[in-house]
Amino acid sequence: GRTKNLHNHRHMVIGMSLTAMYYLYLYMTKVSLDIFNCSPTDPPDGNDYLESVFESCSKEGGVHQTLLPWAIVFFCAYTVGYPAIVAIILFRNSERVKEDQLLRALGLGDSRKENPFAHYVRVRYHRIYYHFKPSKTYWFLYVIFRKFWICTVGVVLREQPGFQLSVTMLVLFWCFWMQQKHRPFMSTV
Repeated sequence: GRTKNLHNHRHMVIGMSLTAMYYLYLYMTKVSLDIFNCSPTDPPDGNDYLESVFESCSKEGGVHQTLLPWAIVFFCAYTVGYPAIVAIILFRNSERVKEDQLLRALGLGDSRKENPFAHYVRVRYHRIYYHFKPSKTYWFLYVIFRKFWICTVGVVLREQPGFQLSVTMLVLFWCFWMQQKHRPFMSTV
């Protein structure tokens, strides 16, 4: 009889895990892309060196060659996988999420009695959509992609800081323009 309520916390654990993955997304993406950050010295000596530890990228058994397969796997699993999981969650539960957002806008839905169809969705996933209007709950993916592009620009254009700044400003301006056009955030009113 004691195991009856053993798994009552699973919804909260899933929600907190998704939140932790969101807050770590920028840092973990940057770290996984740092392994690809090989560049020549000035003046060049014919070798490319890993920026983080200043070791030749072509060294047999070196840091670059040891970590490169792990970086590729981690990039695919986390940097690409996390937005994919969030997209699947949001699109599979789109009707429940909209219903929950409408109830939340009315100040209702905190109990299973007030929100019978979408209560578990609120408990599990509300952290990925509660800032947004019911019709714009997918906007969380735009925020993740903005982080991804800022990280990618930082690694890919590391040797041209002026161009790096220009492309980063372009990404930020595009995100600002999209946000002003769609107005995705739900106000407190």
